[in-house]
Amino acid sequence: MTMTAYDLHQQHETAMDFATEALVAVRDGDEARAQALFRQAYALEAELVDAPVVGDDLTRVILLRSAANLALEAEQLAAAAQLVAQADALNPPASLAAELRVLHERIQLRHHLATAGLMLRSNELHFVLAGPAIEHGVAPSEVVLPRLSDLERLMLRTAEQMLALPFRKRGAPLPTVQEHYGLYLAAPRAGSFAVTLGLGHPTAAPTLESEPHPTPTAVLARVLDGLRLIQFGKHHHLRALLGDGDYYRDFVTHARSLAPDQKQVTLVGLATWGASGERIVELTRPRHAVDTSDLDDAADPPTVQLIGRLEMAHEGRGKRSITLYNEAEDATYTIHVPNQNGKLTHIVREFWGQLVLVQARRPNRHRLELLEIAAAPTPTTRS
Repeated sequence: MTMTAYDLHQQHETAMDFATEALVAVRDGDEARAQALFRQAYALEAELVDAPVVGDDLTRVILLRSAANLALEAEQLAAAAQLVAQADALNPPASLAAELRVLHERIQLRHHLATAGLMLRSNELHFVLAGPAIEHGVAPSEVVLPRLSDLERLMLRTAEQMLALPFRKRGAPLPTVQEHYGLYLAAPRAGSFAVTLGLGHPTAAPTLESEPHPTPTAVLARVLDGLRLIQFGKHHHLRALLGDGDYYRDFVTHARSLAPDQKQVTLVGLATWGASGERIVELTRPRHAVDTSDLDDAADPPTVQLIGRLEMAHEGRGKRSITLYNEAEDATYTIHVPNQNGKLTHIVREFWGQLVLVQARRPNRHRLELLEIAAAPTPTTRS
């Protein structure tokens, strides 16, 4: 039976539904379910890339990019690389070409980790950079060294928090903390730019003076948990993980510095090996999209109620907002919307042009952040 354009669209939507379910499983930590769903999504999308009904190269590039991404998530590295090559051969526009380069770099990262010679100890971290400034095995020092410094800061701060030490506002860490949780370069690896980093000096004693204490493996796991939440924009979960405001603010600040700048670096890859096997975190969220708006929040910012007509919505550079106009007061309010998938779209679809009642928190006098929104109650007329 010949595939029609409608059939292609429906099958693509089904594949995307499987992929969405897989991402939810990833965020919930159910890797087995995520892999099964990614494989189903890839199988469906791969059938579409050569369908005769695809009449133009742009559409085919989009399908090839989608299939390559799903192949990568399904751990089909050879297939992913082949699909990216097919898309590149169609001379895609600049925006799609840039996305394909990032996808290629992600494939290269996975290839590094799949290489037989790469064996990581439980206290080691594989660190990979890729992007326009990176050549095969060579990277500018100004690109690498600051990120290694941020990564070490994340490790040391996380270890100090897990040791229940007060937040250190200045000065060096305790010598025992530096010895057991500082980063040490193990050995360079061939690749875009890849090195293996050891956590803790090789000659350090296996225990600290104070018990109990976290192992270097546990500190690595906590840092990767936090960076994964940064990648998905789950800052409320990161707050729950880190708890203390100072540690949270410090983590977000250094994670943002570690993230890709999109000019020189487009991918920061991190991988460890533990009891549950290989673990990979790919930071592709650019620095400007890492939300730092709550870093100066008070512990309990005040809440306010506002009423107005929803007249504008804005989304760009990782930020979302709505604008209300209160005719009675001739006042306009811009309210920031949480970075949740579909949140802004739902608000616009439900309340566009309507009079709404908003509950918002005010972390400072210049900023409002949405908590709740509902249709404004209709005034009752007294007889």
